[in-house]
Amino acid sequence: MGLIDAIPRREDAIGAPFRGLPGVPPMLAAPIVGCAFEPRCVHSVQSCKSHRPKLVETLDPSVFAACPVINDHLLERVS
Repeated sequence: MGLIDAIPRREDAIGAPFRGLPGVPPMLAAPIVGCAFEPRCVHSVQSCKSHRPKLVETLDPSVFAACPVINDHLLERVS
């Protein structure tokens, strides 16, 4: 996913270009409606524009995610 893909990898050449998220970060001075990553996320769904997703535990109890796409996927795997 976006932020995880931006983490440098061992196999990256020294001086390789930074892999950031496309677009512009949100203006922190203005209230954020919905998910702060929605405008730059390739997986966003309609609810991301208007609702801040709940933080839920993933299949790894030490990892949490606040993404409706991931959360729905996890619910499908548990059901």
